[in-house]
Amino acid sequence: MWTKYNVDSLKRKGWYMANVWKKFIVFMFIFLLSGCIPKKENHDEDYPKIFGDFFDYVLGEWTSVETDKKHDHFTGAVFIFETTYRNWVISYKDDKGNQQSFHLDNLILDEITEYMLVHTRDLFRKNLENEIGKVPNYITYKPYILVPYTEDPDEFYEQSKDVYHFKDFSLSRVFENPSMYVRVKFLLSDEKMTNLSKLSKDEKIQMVQKKTNQLLKIFPKANLLISLKWDAKKNTIDYFYLDGKRVYPKITFGFDESEVYEEMICYACFHETE
Repeated sequence: MWTKYNVDSLKRKGWYMANVWKKFIVFMFIFLLSGCIPKKENHDEDYPKIFGDFFDYVLGEWTSVETDKKHDHFTGAVFIFETTYRNWVISYKDDKGNQQSFHLDNLILDEITEYMLVHTRDLFRKNLENEIGKVPNYITYKPYILVPYTEDPDEFYEQSKDVYHFKDFSLSRVFENPSMYVRVKFLLSDEKMTNLSKLSKDEKIQMVQKKTNQLLKIFPKANLLISLKWDAKKNTIDYFYLDGKRVYPKITFGFDESEVYEEMICYACFHETE
């Protein structure tokens, strides 16, 4: 016999099962939208071939050796992403007969500019240390090159072939590229810096000025961003040099001083090429 309790019980069970199905459908919908089905990407592009004309121009004779493919996995709460990409070591001899090499992979097309910048920084550091001796651990030199963004290999070749001087790299030629600047960061905190702890603040500032003048003597036309970092916080004091002369970029329309400085460099490059 059906009682009110039986009917109510069935209603509750029916309501429960309906909600279970609703939740399941919603979950599957979110699952599909978020790409939760495992994804695999295989990057098989031959970058040494794609950028071969560029390497011919800036390296002269060069070789590429492919290393093992890399596999990157990213696992989220409800999805798995896997990508496989190729890696190479590009080698060449510079004009002085030194063997040089750098790493290249094909994970992201526009990262070719990043690898070229990394190699530029490596060459700059090696040549600078040959000129001034070992760089103290409280100073870092980091070149930046302002080149237009592009994913097109032909555009990259036209825009970049005269920007990078690898085969004939030398400190005297560094700032022949007007789109380049070097950020020189001085870590002036006394922490773990026993060779600075005995210096007063004024003496540290004098030391920075001496090092800056030394750089300007080596690079009379240098674009330099001199950063003084006094403590563990991110606050720094910056000084800017454009074409070897002190400049004073001001915060404008939401751009900070370093961004305005980069715009000044780009503006100078544009007018130099006119």
